[in-house]
Amino acid sequence: MVKMPHEVKETIDNQRPIPIATASNDGVPNVALVGLLKILDDETILIANNYFKKTEANIKENPKISFVVHDGKAKRAYQVKGSVELVTSGSIYDDMVEWVHARNVNLPAKAAAVMHVEEIFNSMSGEHAGEKIL
Repeated sequence: MVKMPHEVKETIDNQRPIPIATASNDGVPNVALVGLLKILDDETILIANNYFKKTEANIKENPKISFVVHDGKAKRAYQVKGSVELVTSGSIYDDMVEWVHARNVNLPAKAAAVMHVEEIFNSMSGEHAGEKIL
């Protein structure tokens, strides 16, 4: 895992929804917009699984996940890649349910998708586009 720099965390915190990409074992891609995503620590991101269907199936087959965030004012964009696990019990799950229901009690809060950040890339256009940051 890698530690996300402040600029990356700030960009993640300032964008909603965030497009989350997964793929099946056969390589079939899926992208879903996620509104409930938060940083747990410098290496870990929590994504609330409320209505994942293809995303959940993909995570169970292939635990790799990626998303991109952009801040036009600060002229920053990052692609974040990692591994994810679905958690349906324990303190992380309980905290996720409380967090989700504080926003909307009608959301199902089915699972906590816990992402472990493994790589971060520059996603801004220009000469450094696509370069690995961490």
